[in-house]
Amino acid sequence: MLGCIIIIIMNDPATPAVLPDMAPPTVQLQTSEIITTSIPPTNVIPPEEPFYKKRIFYILIATGILIVILVLGGLFVIRNKSVVKTTQKNNISELQSSSLATDSIQESEKQEECNSPLAPPTVRPHVRCYYRQAKISTDEAKAVEARISQTVGSLIIPSGLVFEHEEVYRGIPIKWTKGQPISANTLSWLKAGIDILPNYFYVDHPVSSIISATDEELGSQSINKPSPDTLAYASGLNIFISKTTADGDSTFYLVDKPTVIQTLFHEWVHVVQHYEALKTFTEEYLARNTLVVAMATGPFEKGFAKQVGWVYNSDEFGDGIIAKLKDDSDSQMTTDYGKTRVREDMADSGALFMLCKSNEISEDRTLWWEMVTGNNRNEFCPSKI
Repeated sequence: MLGCIIIIIMNDPATPAVLPDMAPPTVQLQTSEIITTSIPPTNVIPPEEPFYKKRIFYILIATGILIVILVLGGLFVIRNKSVVKTTQKNNISELQSSSLATDSIQESEKQEECNSPLAPPTVRPHVRCYYRQAKISTDEAKAVEARISQTVGSLIIPSGLVFEHEEVYRGIPIKWTKGQPISANTLSWLKAGIDILPNYFYVDHPVSSIISATDEELGSQSINKPSPDTLAYASGLNIFISKTTADGDSTFYLVDKPTVIQTLFHEWVHVVQHYEALKTFTEEYLARNTLVVAMATGPFEKGFAKQVGWVYNSDEFGDGIIAKLKDDSDSQMTTDYGKTRVREDMADSGALFMLCKSNEISEDRTLWWEMVTGNNRNEFCPSKI
């Protein structure tokens, strides 16, 4: 603290201030003039600040530091969250991009896998996967038939069925039961028919068995039983002959050698159609009860249909199954039964082709059969029956 000494000098003429042996100086001051002089303090100890003020001071400092720490910490957390979110977003984006790229690669690979040369050029992409990359062998087709026969509705031979007679002729098993034996005449006619067949039939598309058994012995199964005047029918890779054919006698038909052989050829063509479906389409597709559709849409049956004059109502994507025979004379040159549907046209024309009766069918039908069998029409002439 600084102190101040105030000196007030009053002018009094009656009492002059005189120093000995010295001439008094002439000093004239105005009355009431004040002069201030600052004198530094000597050994002055300032009073201490109150304790509560120090505490407030420290508290303020500590609070300030804490606020700074909290602010910096908050900024750090916010920054880290932003970095994490950005990283996560980038990771998700990368994963999505990777997933899309993987899906694209897989789809491309799938398309390549499904790009079967057996499929029609215009077939829908997902339908291409129904077609095999290449036709399977005869043995493989038999194995597929054994696995899916019940699913697709083929007649299953009961495990307990007993055959009274079994023999194999040129690789083809011929069997009959006690309830429906095959007569000697019919057996000889069946063998004569097998002798006429080219390798395309009994080697490349062999019938699993020619069977004669009563309906009762075969049991009730999910198959349309033939009418009494039916001579034979194909189911799966087997041919079942009726009692009429087995006996060699009928009240409906003249059951003779030409009739039995033509019937055998007709039903064998149906077996060929079944084989071609098994060889062309995947097992998973066939096992979904679509065998009839597969046969109708497959390149084997459809190739024949388009060559000989059948027109599909809707076949933009190669999946049409309903066809109508054209009205021109060449298209109509087939049997009356052949005019009912494509597969029967193929069966009847194939039988006539191998019986040296190509003159009864159109040239296009004959050419198609020459192409698939590799045999010329003249090889079956003169007729061997």
